[in-house]
Amino acid sequence: MVYEEKQYPKFLNLLLFILWLLSLLGAIGISARGENPLGLFIALGLISLMLALFYRMLIRVEQNAILIVFGLGIIRKKIDLTGVDVNGFCVRKIPWWYGIGWKWDYQGNTFFCIKPGLGLGIKFKRSKHLLIINTKNLKALQDSIIKTKLL
Repeated sequence: MVYEEKQYPKFLNLLLFILWLLSLLGAIGISARGENPLGLFIALGLISLMLALFYRMLIRVEQNAILIVFGLGIIRKKIDLTGVDVNGFCVRKIPWWYGIGWKWDYQGNTFFCIKPGLGLGIKFKRSKHLLIINTKNLKALQDSIIKTKLL
């Protein structure tokens, strides 16, 4: 392993946890009155699923590949770095409305992000599209990709 970074969307995690607690308290209150809290139990399940899937993003660079894992690891992508153009790195701003997760924009670029901010754009030799990874340390990620290319 050459590089590893874990990112946590603190605001989103806090918001989902508060919603989860409110749903739990509501379900307890409704069931104490003898009513059926099925809707709140469904909300609890969906919020728990969102927390499990997106509570963090792990970026790991190792032996000519980048591994990106969201949450518990159900959503993951391994990207081969053999075709990376070492002169094709750029910095891209990821706006807040792009949300979190693994997505494509209208130009065909692929984004992996967990929060708004800066991302490292990686150009591949046989593609005009970028792979953009949201990171706290752009230079370290770029250096680790170049380092794996030289190994």
